[in-house]
Amino acid sequence: MHAPFEKVSDRQIKKARSHAKIVGAGFPVEKVPYHRVRIDSTKLEHFLAFVDQPYFYQDVSLNSGQQMIMPNVVRTVCRSTMIKQYQQRCSEEEFQPLSQATLYRILKVREASQRTSLQGLDDTAASGAEGFETLANIVDELERCGASHEWCERSRNHLRDSKRYLKTSYRAHCRDDCDDQCADHCRSHALSDSENKEFHTLCTHDHTQCDKCELLSSTLGDILAKIWESCEVQFYSQDQLEDTFYDANHAKEMVLQWKSHILRAENQDRGKTSAVNFLQEDTVFIMMDWAMKFTQMKYREKQSEWFGKRGINWHVSCVLSKPTDSASKLEVKSYVHLFNSCAQESPTVYGIIIHLLKEIKATNPHITKAFLRSDGAGCYHSNNLIASLEQCFSITGIKVMRYV
Repeated sequence: MHAPFEKVSDRQIKKARSHAKIVGAGFPVEKVPYHRVRIDSTKLEHFLAFVDQPYFYQDVSLNSGQQMIMPNVVRTVCRSTMIKQYQQRCSEEEFQPLSQATLYRILKVREASQRTSLQGLDDTAASGAEGFETLANIVDELERCGASHEWCERSRNHLRDSKRYLKTSYRAHCRDDCDDQCADHCRSHALSDSENKEFHTLCTHDHTQCDKCELLSSTLGDILAKIWESCEVQFYSQDQLEDTFYDANHAKEMVLQWKSHILRAENQDRGKTSAVNFLQEDTVFIMMDWAMKFTQMKYREKQSEWFGKRGINWHVSCVLSKPTDSASKLEVKSYVHLFNSCAQESPTVYGIIIHLLKEIKATNPHITKAFLRSDGAGCYHSNNLIASLEQCFSITGIKVMRYV
């Protein structure tokens, strides 16, 4: 019937019949106006302040031009985890957040990439993640040896939740102030030495254990008890029982070391932040680290030059200082030391520090103090290096005040 005029689809015919049945035949279709709703700036800033916290990101690489549009940020967690934690924080603070769809759109607009490269991971964090995988495999083995399916499924879920907790929420709790009621969150209590009073801090509040930390502790204990004490699990030999118990105990230690490492790392970050905030005009803050070996390249390279190529050692030092003409801004300078061949040991690091302090003193004669910061490598924290730093003032004119 409508072929001479225009083509009508089956969907349009069904929609017209539904409209005639509900509204009436011949009545025009009312167009519902849709208005754009502006996002509340207060709620938007509250969400951005939460997602910009350091434990959600790992690497930041800035553009090299004069105009900086947006840093290339690498997230360590997915969007759903960030939004779930933000909604939990809003419920605790009794704050009305934006809708979940709006939060997803905001994170989509903000340029960021998910971490996919798995080279150069932190040893303690990688060992902790490997410990969770080992425990999950042990639970699968216990199920094959007679453990109930309900217990195994519950244990796997608890291990998954505990691993996610250490990667995300536990960092946030450790970064908060030191008046947390949980003993594993309070940095003053957790990092105190119970035997040496000089390294012990008394807290003004009582300590308990939160649900997440209790879940991790109880799950690890249940798995070990199921291996050694359970009657329903039947191993085919005593050697298998002992090997499984040893693997589970070793995996437990790796997980707990990862948890302790997170607490120490957050405490060191707070110390670095405090040192930078109270930086004076005559003081510099130096962060040092050995970078991955640099592999030189040529435009035209023979096979004999390409095979057996060895990388060049290079040491990177970032110097933070406060200019005399600025009261709030910080100045950052990077110094790179290249070596064709050297051993990454404490004498080499000491020579780098002496040369670096001389360069700083030559360009900034008013600098008299320096704070040093590095990772936990043996070349930085050896007794020979620490004892030799006392001579830096007589050689360079800059005194090393502290190793942060």
